[in-house]
Amino acid sequence: MLDKIIQSKDGSLLLMSILIMAGMVTGASSFAVITMQNLKQSISVDNGIRAYYAAESGVEDALFEIRKNETAITSMSSSGSLSNAGTWDRTIAKDVQSLTKDIDKNDFLEINLFDADSSLSSLSNPIKSIKLAWTGIGTEWVQVQIIPWSTSGTIGDPSEQVFSSASNPAIVNLLDSTATLYRVRIKV
Repeated sequence: MLDKIIQSKDGSLLLMSILIMAGMVTGASSFAVITMQNLKQSISVDNGIRAYYAAESGVEDALFEIRKNETAITSMSSSGSLSNAGTWDRTIAKDVQSLTKDIDKNDFLEINLFDADSSLSSLSNPIKSIKLAWTGIGTEWVQVQIIPWSTSGTIGDPSEQVFSSASNPAIVNLLDSTATLYRVRIKV
């Protein structure tokens, strides 16, 4: 009797159907999980790109307001919206405490203290001095060349100052005038 049950093929089709269905459900659910994860990842990447461009728009808006419209920093808005319903918020600091740039030996950094789009326009707020500080082993020399010109287009005499590491930090004094513009070259 036991041999008849073992050799009987009744129900094997049902068992095979159940196994195939279980495999298909497992495969479909695995595919669904992978698809959902990819969809969530795509949404995250898309949101990240939107956030990046919204932040960049806030920065570009600030630069436009400062350079083109000469808007005072204190009167700029701290938030804005975009055409795609995105928004940006920015923190506005009216004083820059320091600007850090690395300059290689025998190289220079050029700082333009004028409006590059209109090199004869007066500044709304004059820059009175530049403070230079540097790090090194103590034998460094910093050469500063200042080229002034007036808003009438008259180029002044270039001046040059050399600072040793003993004078670190060094102060470069400029005229307290909105009608004097400068190009400053710093060489190490």
